[in-house]
Amino acid sequence: MFDRDNRIMVANRRFAEMYSLPPAVVVPGAHLLDLVKFAVKAGVFDGEAVIQGTIDTLKTMAHQKSVDRIWRITSGRIIAFTISTLDGGRWLAVHKDITNEHDTKRKLTESEQRFRDFTSVASDWCWETDKDHKFTFFTDAFEAFTGVSPKELLGRSRSELPILEEDRPAVEAHIRGLAGHKPFKDLMFRMHNRFHRCIWIKTSGLPRFDKKGTFIGYRGSGANVTQEQKRLEEITTARAILNERTTQLIEAQRLGKIGDWRYRLGEPDLWWAPEIYDLLGYDPATFKTTRDAVVSLYVADGANRVHESQAQVISTGVVQSVDVKVRRSDGSIGDVVVTSKALVGEGRKVIGFFGTIQDISERKQAEEQLKKLAYYDPLTGLANRALFHREVDDAIKYWRDTGTGGAILLLDVDRFKEINDSLGHVAGDAILVKVAHLFSRILGADHFLCRLGGDEFAVVVRDCSDHALIEKLAAGLIGAISDPIKTDHGEVNIGTSVGVVLIADGSTESLQLINATELLRCADLALYRAKEDGRGCFKFFDQAMSEVVQKRVSLAQDLRSALAENKGLEAHFQPQVDLATGRVIGFEALMRWKHPTRGYVPPSEFIPISESSRLICDLGLWILRKGVMQAKAWLDAGEPPREIAINVSAAQIWYTDLHHDIAHVLEESGLPPSLLCLELTESLFADHAVAKVQGALDSLKRLGVKLALDDFGTGYSSLGYLTKMPFSKLKIDRIFVDGIAESQSKRKLLAGMIALGKGFGMTIVAEGAETPEEVALLSGLGCEQVQGYVFAKPSNAKEALAFANRFDSESGIKALSAYSKGAGDNNSSTKLEPSAAA
Repeated sequence: MFDRDNRIMVANRRFAEMYSLPPAVVVPGAHLLDLVKFAVKAGVFDGEAVIQGTIDTLKTMAHQKSVDRIWRITSGRIIAFTISTLDGGRWLAVHKDITNEHDTKRKLTESEQRFRDFTSVASDWCWETDKDHKFTFFTDAFEAFTGVSPKELLGRSRSELPILEEDRPAVEAHIRGLAGHKPFKDLMFRMHNRFHRCIWIKTSGLPRFDKKGTFIGYRGSGANVTQEQKRLEEITTARAILNERTTQLIEAQRLGKIGDWRYRLGEPDLWWAPEIYDLLGYDPATFKTTRDAVVSLYVADGANRVHESQAQVISTGVVQSVDVKVRRSDGSIGDVVVTSKALVGEGRKVIGFFGTIQDISERKQAEEQLKKLAYYDPLTGLANRALFHREVDDAIKYWRDTGTGGAILLLDVDRFKEINDSLGHVAGDAILVKVAHLFSRILGADHFLCRLGGDEFAVVVRDCSDHALIEKLAAGLIGAISDPIKTDHGEVNIGTSVGVVLIADGSTESLQLINATELLRCADLALYRAKEDGRGCFKFFDQAMSEVVQKRVSLAQDLRSALAENKGLEAHFQPQVDLATGRVIGFEALMRWKHPTRGYVPPSEFIPISESSRLICDLGLWILRKGVMQAKAWLDAGEPPREIAINVSAAQIWYTDLHHDIAHVLEESGLPPSLLCLELTESLFADHAVAKVQGALDSLKRLGVKLALDDFGTGYSSLGYLTKMPFSKLKIDRIFVDGIAESQSKRKLLAGMIALGKGFGMTIVAEGAETPEEVALLSGLGCEQVQGYVFAKPSNAKEALAFANRFDSESGIKALSAYSKGAGDNNSSTKLEPSAAA
């Protein structure tokens, strides 16, 4: 107790001990401030701020009857004191050490905070219910996570929540189970929030009991697991789709006759999928897929070709496919394509291979049938004109590479027209079959025999340039049909005349500039001379060959000058008509050459010269730039977008950077790449450099241009190329269109070719249509676009555009009959001279 002057009147011993004050200091009459200062000096308080605090407290007592304060001393103890004023200015101070109480309260606060932290991490909110399972409490986070106010749910049971009807039976069953007062975990249900959105709730709870063991309700936590559930549903859906697609893939492999395989380098065995056993007819229980056993199944050089393709995989990292023949379990031979891909281990090191084997026997058979239709004469079974040209091209390359020579023999049946007219076509066909058989017996398998058409036959002799031996061979052919031939109408006397072109030295300049057409023309001249000399004999082509070559050399020099000086070269354009809309949808840009003295030189004459002298690359770039620039000029003039087709030679791919050239021209002109179509002939595949060709075509395709396979059916056709190369158009050569109105077999062949192209997803374009009847037949067979004299000849840009606009305005194809009647009467009686593409 202190008096009105703040001096001690009475103090107990505990007061002195609490502040570590010696008894001699705490005596009646000692001033409070002196005691505080002594305690500060003794280190009881940390700093002198407590002195000012004491002064402030004494001032406060003047207005208040009671003052509460707390001091923290340096020992860490916490002391609370209450000052109460008494009568006469006296005051009483009661000091209490509350250190333990303060620590207990702090720990309780920390525990509560820890609980809140744990529950916020472990779940989104907490809840409590009473003994009737009605909600009595939710943490504040409930509304934030659910979009539902806790006030709406307090006093209601879980069954009264806005639960989806599909989930209500499960929730009600859960509530019935709560009668057992057992813990529950991860109850899942869906409910609507106030935004009418469906949310997924997951909740767990523990029963509560009072001190007497009486059940008083549940306490638990909950979480909004809508996003997790959506992801789970997405995973489930994805898994179902994956399973479905896996099933579809397995079925597709079964239908496509495909099976998987795998092999690790150094191991003795390969792994085969069940589909491969089924494809080849082997029993997994008895046939062990050791490396040696599998290799032994390949026929001929099949194993070497597979190993070579896998060596390519190791060196390039690119997937490789190779067509080979394999022996099935029943001894039959089948065709398969083996696809190999690198199996990569640590450090990107190739540790094996995996891939597929597909049975392509049916495809190969279809190829053979198509080849037979396209390259073999259906009457005699001999090679036809298309295969003859291919054989001669190969022979010329062989003669040129080896420096050797050979011969071309052209034959026709003497007096055949008279016999055919008198005995009829059936008898004539029978005679041709017998003639083919007799010629084949003389030639055997050593020489190539073909029927060019009608009563014309041709022979290619590769490895013989001896004049005497060729004479002997020609005489043998003449003698083979010199005797009377028996027919149903009796015996007939026929004979044959032979024209011979002898190639004595494959390294000569003459062979560098010659081609199949030229050789056939020379042989035809020799045959004409043989007939002039009385038939039944043979003649060799001689001086005329030199004249032809000199003419070609001179033309080559003139063409080089025309290109260098940019004089005489012109771009003409032939329209391409869409049969569905009857509109001109594009043009093919064709090169024309106006010679200073000869006038216009036919493309069929100067293009072969440019190919043999390597001018074709420069000409190709010239027509590319002219065609693209003209197409952009039309576009800038407001004309509708029309595709421009440009012919590309194989030489441009082999010897130039075609990708760069085309990209530069497109950038220079500004023409959209989608309006440029590059037409490539089948000669591109003559050297079988499929990988290089495919790389070049893929590179061009990435520019955005279209690719068309031109003159389909006349060169090196293969279904394999069609499946691998990125062609979007298939152009059928004019030889398959010519005469379809009169020939059912031609229509069948053409129908097959159109169906084949469409099967590969290509647009079909037919070249060389010359009559409305041919257009109508092409349309009926499913051909989509036509280019030919029936519509227009190639012409300069102004005339070509005028035709297109006039044709479109006349409703196009609907006006064809009237157009052809007025402008193309000659088509019905005389074939127009075909144009040759540059």
